[in-house]
Amino acid sequence: MDARKVVNLGYFEALRDRIERLKVKLLNDYEFEKDRKPITKELRELEQRVTELGSRENIKNAWEAIDELEALLSPELVQRFGTPEELKIEFVLNRAEEIERMASLLAKVKELKSSINSASFQDIEEMEHELVSLSKVHICQQQGATEMSKETAELLANYNIIIEALSQKFMEWNQLLTKLETVK
Repeated sequence: MDARKVVNLGYFEALRDRIERLKVKLLNDYEFEKDRKPITKELRELEQRVTELGSRENIKNAWEAIDELEALLSPELVQRFGTPEELKIEFVLNRAEEIERMASLLAKVKELKSSINSASFQDIEEMEHELVSLSKVHICQQQGATEMSKETAELLANYNIIIEALSQKFMEWNQLLTKLETVK
C-alpha cells in the first residue's frame, strides 16, 4: 500500500472522529443509535432550528433584555430603593413551613440542653481514668478467653481422638470375642 494512501486513510479516520465528536457536542440531547441519520441531514435540521429562533436582531434584543434584568435585580439597586413590605411578607410566608420546622428543632434543643448539662456528664473527666483501666482489664480478659478457647479446642480434639481409638479397640475386642465364641 502506498504511504500516501495510509496517510489519507488516517486523515479520513481522524476527520470522521472529529465530526462524530462535533455531532455529540451539538446534538447531545438526541440518543444516538446504530441506524443514525446521515450527518448532512442532521446538520440541515440544526440549521433550520437556528433560523427558526429568529434573526440576529431578536437575539441581540434578548441579550439586552437580560442585561437590563441583571441591572434591575442587582443587590445594590434593591438596597438603594429598599424592599417593599409586601415583598418581605411574601418572603416570610413562602418560608413559613421552614421557619416552623426550625423553631420546633430549636425547642427540642432547649429541652435536651438540660440533659447534656446534668451532673452525670460533669463527671466524665474523672471517670475517664477508670474507663482506661477497665478497658485494659477487658483487653487482658479477652486475650485470656481467646487462649482458653484455643486450649479447649485442642483438648476436645485430643478427647475425640482418644474416644475414637477406644471405640476401635472395643470393636476389635468385640470381633475377637465373637470369633472365640463361634469357635467354642
